[in-house]
Amino acid sequence: MTQSTVTSSTSARPSILGEQPMKMKEAARACGVHVATLWRWVQSGARGQKLNSTLLGGQRYVTKADLDAFLAAINGRRAA
Repeated sequence: MTQSTVTSSTSARPSILGEQPMKMKEAARACGVHVATLWRWVQSGARGQKLNSTLLGGQRYVTKADLDAFLAAINGRRAA
């Protein structure tokens, strides 16, 4: 008898250093900006800071920690 398991799409994603990555669209929604703004932050940055991201299988991901640190840096606050 074989047992099958069902996993959600988020748990099936690979972990980036122990964190669950977010797709760019998810990250944009989480911080209330358009996805094009997030892409610009990755490519060009804002206020001297660039948003770290990882390209994995043709899809770009960011971690919540990187997003929080970036937002704190451009807003002049310390990351939580």
